[in-house]
Amino acid sequence: MTTPTTGARSIRATTTFDLLRASPALQADTGLTPEAMIAEANMRMNKAFQSIAISLIGFGALIVGGFSRFGLWRQILIAIVLLVVVKSIDNTLEGMIDANARLWPFRYAATLLGLGISWALLWKAAHPRLRRAPAQGETA
Repeated sequence: MTTPTTGARSIRATTTFDLLRASPALQADTGLTPEAMIAEANMRMNKAFQSIAISLIGFGALIVGGFSRFGLWRQILIAIVLLVVVKSIDNTLEGMIDANARLWPFRYAATLLGLGISWALLWKAAHPRLRRAPAQGETA
């Protein structure tokens, strides 16, 4: 067996707390700027918050539809489309942040959008009677 060579410290092997401190020794080991380390730490925290938002979007989309003899295919399709939109925005912003680490606050934009969408879906599910009024001549 050969002994592994010691090289630069991997950013993935560094704790989030160490990334937030961004010490000069860690900067020398990883070769990253303090802004890049803070952006990486915020990416890790955002992924935890984003999992909550994504779960709530799926739950809200399923609960907003109510019962149908035809199943839940429409609600599932809505949930998938909403999740694709949120993740597409997240991936686009991630590319921008990778290019310029000072934009790290935008990392949370897709998560906040997802929480807003889930809030709207859950609010709609809690208020099913708020529908449009029938037009003149229509039956309710």
